[in-house]
Amino acid sequence: MVVSGGVGGDEFPDDGFLVGGEFVGEGGEPGAGLKGGISHGETDDFCDNVTKDPVHVRDFHATILHQLGIDHQKLIFPYQGLDQKLTRVEPARVVKEILAKGNF
Repeated sequence: MVVSGGVGGDEFPDDGFLVGGEFVGEGGEPGAGLKGGISHGETDDFCDNVTKDPVHVRDFHATILHQLGIDHQKLIFPYQGLDQKLTRVEPARVVKEILAKGNF
Protein backbone atom coordinates (compact mmCIF):
# COMPACT_ATOMS: atom_id res chain seq x y z
CA MET A 1 0.00 0.00 0.00
CA VAL A 2 1.35 3.41 -0.88
CA VAL A 3 0.67 5.87 1.91
CA SER A 4 0.94 9.55 1.01
CA GLY A 5 0.47 12.87 2.69
CA GLY A 6 3.78 14.61 3.27
CA VAL A 7 5.26 11.79 5.33
CA GLY A 8 8.52 11.35 3.43
CA GLY A 9 11.95 12.33 4.64
CA ASP A 10 13.51 15.78 4.40
CA GLU A 11 14.79 15.12 0.87
CA PHE A 12 11.40 14.09 -0.55
CA PRO A 13 8.68 15.50 1.74
CA ASP A 14 5.80 14.59 -0.61
CA ASP A 15 6.75 10.94 -0.98
CA GLY A 16 4.95 8.30 0.98
CA PHE A 17 6.05 4.96 2.24
CA LEU A 18 5.21 1.41 1.29
CA VAL A 19 3.65 -1.12 3.59
CA GLY A 20 4.81 -4.45 2.27
CA GLY A 21 4.76 -8.06 3.15
CA GLU A 22 2.00 -10.56 3.42
CA PHE A 23 0.30 -11.15 6.73
CA VAL A 24 -0.09 -14.90 7.17
CA GLY A 25 -1.38 -16.78 10.19
CA GLU A 26 -0.03 -20.06 11.53
CA GLY A 27 -2.40 -22.13 9.40
CA GLY A 28 -1.48 -20.29 6.20
CA GLU A 29 -4.59 -18.12 6.23
CA PRO A 30 -4.20 -14.36 5.86
CA GLY A 31 -3.90 -12.69 9.23
CA ALA A 32 -4.73 -9.26 10.62
CA GLY A 33 -7.93 -9.22 8.55
CA LEU A 34 -6.06 -7.98 5.46
CA LYS A 35 -6.10 -9.43 1.98
CA GLY A 36 -2.90 -11.30 1.26
CA GLY A 37 -0.78 -10.83 -1.86
CA ILE A 38 -2.30 -7.55 -3.05
CA SER A 39 -0.96 -4.14 -3.99
CA HIS A 40 -2.91 -0.98 -3.31
CA GLY A 41 -1.88 2.28 -4.93
CA GLU A 42 0.82 3.14 -7.43
CA THR A 43 3.58 5.68 -7.88
CA ASP A 44 5.06 7.22 -11.01
CA ASP A 45 8.11 5.70 -12.70
CA PHE A 46 10.45 7.64 -10.41
CA CYS A 47 8.50 6.84 -7.23
CA ASP A 48 8.16 10.57 -6.63
CA ASN A 49 4.38 10.88 -6.60
CA VAL A 50 1.38 8.70 -5.84
CA THR A 51 -0.54 8.27 -9.10
CA LYS A 52 -3.34 5.87 -8.17
CA ASP A 53 -5.41 5.19 -5.04
CA PRO A 54 -3.57 7.43 -2.55
CA VAL A 55 -3.98 6.65 1.15
CA HIS A 56 -3.25 9.39 3.65
CA VAL A 57 -1.51 8.54 6.91
CA ARG A 58 -4.71 9.33 8.83
CA ASP A 59 -6.56 6.76 6.66
CA PHE A 60 -3.84 4.21 7.39
CA HIS A 61 -4.22 4.91 11.13
CA ALA A 62 -8.01 4.65 10.87
CA THR A 63 -7.64 1.26 9.15
CA ILE A 64 -5.27 -0.09 11.80
CA LEU A 65 -7.56 1.12 14.60
CA HIS A 66 -10.56 -0.44 12.82
CA GLN A 67 -8.78 -3.80 12.70
CA LEU A 68 -8.11 -3.49 16.43
CA GLY A 69 -11.81 -2.89 17.04
CA ILE A 70 -11.36 0.79 17.92
CA ASP A 71 -13.51 3.53 16.39
CA HIS A 72 -11.03 6.17 15.23
CA GLN A 73 -13.71 8.86 15.63
CA LYS A 74 -14.07 8.10 19.34
CA LEU A 75 -10.41 7.55 20.27
CA ILE A 76 -9.50 10.81 22.01
CA PHE A 77 -6.51 11.39 24.28
CA PRO A 78 -5.16 14.44 26.12
CA TYR A 79 -1.92 15.92 24.79
CA GLN A 80 -0.41 19.24 25.83
CA GLY A 81 -3.69 20.38 27.32
CA LEU A 82 -5.83 19.56 24.29
CA ASP A 83 -7.96 16.58 23.37
CA GLN A 84 -6.37 14.93 20.31
CA LYS A 85 -7.32 12.20 17.85
CA LEU A 86 -4.76 9.96 16.14
CA THR A 87 -6.50 10.65 12.84
CA ARG A 88 -6.61 14.41 13.56
CA VAL A 89 -9.55 16.69 12.75
CA GLU A 90 -9.73 16.17 8.99
CA PRO A 91 -11.91 13.31 7.75
CA ALA A 92 -10.29 9.87 7.76
CA ARG A 93 -11.55 6.68 6.19
CA VAL A 94 -10.98 2.99 6.71
CA VAL A 95 -9.28 1.61 3.57
CA LYS A 96 -11.78 -1.18 2.95
CA GLU A 97 -10.12 -2.17 -0.33
CA ILE A 98 -7.33 -3.95 1.57
CA LEU A 99 -9.55 -5.69 4.14
CA ALA A 100 -10.42 -9.35 3.85
CA LYS A 101 -14.10 -10.25 3.48
CA GLY A 102 -16.07 -9.95 6.69
CA ASN A 103 -13.76 -7.30 8.20
CA PHE A 104 -15.68 -4.22 7.14
